[in-house]
Amino acid sequence: MTNELKQAIVLMPQKEKDKLLLRLIGKDENLMQRLIFELIEQGDTLQIRRDDIKTRILRVAKMTHDTPGWMMMDMRSFSGDISHHLKITKDKYGEIELMLYLLLTFLNISRHYCSFITAKVIPVQNTLPRKPMVC
Repeated sequence: MTNELKQAIVLMPQKEKDKLLLRLIGKDENLMQRLIFELIEQGDTLQIRRDDIKTRILRVAKMTHDTPGWMMMDMRSFSGDISHHLKITKDKYGEIELMLYLLLTFLNISRHYCSFITAKVIPVQNTLPRKPMVC
């Protein structure tokens, strides 16, 4: 933005500036959410927002993931949600806490699931008759 434009905006009547500002804010969803968080909620909903993301992470992590690719896709999706949370709330501590929670939750639940599958599948495989190799 040029200095001439900045000066012209500063010299505009306050009423016109307010109209332009409201139109611009309405076009930027992230800015609107940030202003709602800061001005209306006054930052009081920070822990509620964190808990909401944690609840969603736990719910999805408990689902059966057929392949590691599906699990990674869900984790990438939540990583984006956590980045969005940081963009709106400027909660750097919450970003670290939520990322660690995401990783630990998915790893612990997938480890439990893998050990459960291994305990069920390996004994069954050992009892199957082996076919002779044909060369």
